[in-house]
Amino acid sequence: MSASIHPPVQLHIVLDEDSYQGGDSVEMARRFTAVAPTEVVRAAKGSQRANVLRFDLGDDTVTAEADDDPLWRDALATWLDEEFAETSALVARENDARQNNGEQPVPFTWAEVKFGAGPVIAIRMKDSSIPPEAAGFVARSRALLPRLPSSSPVRASCLRGVRSARMPSPPSAFPRARASRRR
Repeated sequence: MSASIHPPVQLHIVLDEDSYQGGDSVEMARRFTAVAPTEVVRAAKGSQRANVLRFDLGDDTVTAEADDDPLWRDALATWLDEEFAETSALVARENDARQNNGEQPVPFTWAEVKFGAGPVIAIRMKDSSIPPEAAGFVARSRALLPRLPSSSPVRASCLRGVRSARMPSPPSAFPRARASRRR
């Protein structure tokens, strides 16, 4: 990659019916352009995919070139961390403004990252904020994706049926299994 150390990014914000406010969505998109060109849309009625921030990063050609660039591979987690922190700050400001205007804040639940035509890497947000460990999770997940061209039948078979990878909840969120002792 010659001009930049990161691929082009586009942000898609999918809001539920209660959070989507027609003309206000244009203003919301304008505010989020500090991160990337942004599109705000209303989720389909009854969709489970609502209140989601989705980062689309380049196409397969661009991301394949990035994979070959050691600068990009080394900088990916740091760059994502900065993008996620800036996006989380914008979400907090957006929700504060909504509360100050007597409106309900947007309860963002997922941040998604998609590299080219690859699967989506989804991160559960905490209190409408992207968790600090998310950038490392995405970078590690990205490293696990096959490094074959998207047209490769091997890559196609490796990723067949894979639609997303989700960041697990912290281990403390799950009760520990107790070992039973036999006497």
